[in-house]
Amino acid sequence: MQLWVGVGSTWSIRALLCAKITGISVDIKVINLSSQASKTELLHVSEAGLVPVLIASDDHSVVVHDSLAIAEYFNELSNGALYPEDRNARAKARSLMAEIHSGFGAIRSCYPFSCDASLESGLLTARE
Repeated sequence: MQLWVGVGSTWSIRALLCAKITGISVDIKVINLSSQASKTELLHVSEAGLVPVLIASDDHSVVVHDSLAIAEYFNELSNGALYPEDRNARAKARSLMAEIHSGFGAIRSCYPFSCDASLESGLLTARE
């Protein structure tokens, strides 16, 4: 599986964290969103042209392009590792996750996600 993430994308860190928490192995592809070619490259990967995007199948027949949908996909693959076992606690967790997904714009603006340190250290490689 390939997980495409973008430098400066707060949504990308969510998908990365979900992969880490569930222990699902993904081939991480980092794209520099400030590059003029990034949109074109992303449109070749996903019709949405946005990050994060998960290419879940070798033949690209399963493409998941939203961080919340990617989290749910990882949750299913990991037999529920992202949510509590208790139904009521799970409902509350899903509600909070949806709220975080759609809200907190001011916080995301003040504290944007960046792969810069990881790129500089060589941990991740950005596509230009």
